[in-house]
Amino acid sequence: MMINMFSKFIFVITVIALFVSGCKKEPDDATILLIGRWNQVSLETVNYYDNVKQSETTKTYNEGDIVLEIMDDGTANKYVKGVISDAFYWTVDGELLLMTGNSGIVQTAQFSVSKTDLTLQWAVQETSDGHLIRSDYRSIYKKQ
Repeated sequence: MMINMFSKFIFVITVIALFVSGCKKEPDDATILLIGRWNQVSLETVNYYDNVKQSETTKTYNEGDIVLEIMDDGTANKYVKGVISDAFYWTVDGELLLMTGNSGIVQTAQFSVSKTDLTLQWAVQETSDGHLIRSDYRSIYKKQ
């Protein structure tokens, strides 16, 4: 009887192990969804001076004008009119996309991604003569 229970236990463990090893990553896993070619649709910019909004602009792009290609090997290329304008390494840390250029400078952007849409948001700020100058950016992409 003890051997029979042991056999059933081993069988159940084997089935669970096979099931778990056969599972694929969830399709909504952000890292997986990032992989591919993305057409930049728009770039929204909001400029602040001492935390007071000074201007807000939206630039739109035609399909193929700016393309972000993110590869599964941790590299990415940015194309402008079909020509590589930037190459970098990328990693994900929670909701942050960290992009390291060849110069070693790391750019960080908050991101949200689905099967068809990618949004990157980041800010650049500096102090000049005691005044805070900040620009907030939001890039919208569509999957090719």
